[in-house]
Amino acid sequence: MKAPSETSRAVKLALALVLVTNASSLIAQVDRGSIVGIVSDPSGAKVAGADVTITNSATDQSIKVTTDTSGAYAANLLRIGAYSVTVEKQGFKRAVKPGVEVGVNQVVRVDLNLQVGATTESVEVSGVVPLLQTESSSLGTIETEKRISDLPLNGRNFIQLAYLGPGANSGMTGSNVSGGVFENERANEALSVNGLRVSNNNFLLNGVDNNEFGLGGVVVLPPPDAIQEFRTEENSMSAEFGRGGAAVNVVVKSGTNQIHGGLFEFIRNSALDARNYFASPPPAPKPGFKVFSGDRSGKTRHSSSAITRQPGSGRP
Repeated sequence: MKAPSETSRAVKLALALVLVTNASSLIAQVDRGSIVGIVSDPSGAKVAGADVTITNSATDQSIKVTTDTSGAYAANLLRIGAYSVTVEKQGFKRAVKPGVEVGVNQVVRVDLNLQVGATTESVEVSGVVPLLQTESSSLGTIETEKRISDLPLNGRNFIQLAYLGPGANSGMTGSNVSGGVFENERANEALSVNGLRVSNNNFLLNGVDNNEFGLGGVVVLPPPDAIQEFRTEENSMSAEFGRGGAAVNVVVKSGTNQIHGGLFEFIRNSALDARNYFASPPPAPKPGFKVFSGDRSGKTRHSSSAITRQPGSGRP
């Protein structure tokens, strides 16, 4: 057998180094978001070399990027939550845009205009972030933590909230993934978007595959109290999702700079609930249901850490 040539070995080694070096960029980060924008001066000219700091309001962790020659900046792979954007450039006042909400797989545009002055002076920008998403062709519906907590859920199954999106419903009745059958005694996990089969969905939990391929449902069904936000990708999502149909992208809560948690109990019994008015005689038994639990999240470490990225690391 002929030994491989030195050139062949060198090529294989080079390919291996490229794969190892870019491994982090090859992994899909569909549970994150991005902030992009353009920095300009009072005349409308683009400002290159401006320092942009994006700070997470809950953890104080920050990412620093620099605008390129066209005044553009991009901060990618941001955990969902509220951020503040600060821009600094010698000869201009510091511009601060607080309260920028970044959702799951969402690209938020924040364009800032600098005013002439000293960097010790600060200008707080109060403009509203555009509601129209022009940075991505994907169509989806986001359910925020507030909506998940406030909207009524019979059975505490978050998948019922996915039905609020356009074109979404529980699909055909009687499927195994609907629950209540021998093969699946769990809650209803059936979701049909735009007329597709309930088995065509792609369920993700913190960006990790959460698909139960036997029935077409989910492996882990987190309670609503554990979910920070989830997004149902309904059409034209990017190739990083890897499967056809709809994508249900769930992100659970994580730690912040404060200790927080909660306790809850849901009860349904004969003392507090009447029988079904529409039940046929003889009278149906009064329902019985009781769920109690709690959750707690601690403080994060290294809350003041910062990540610096060089110009050209990303553009809107």
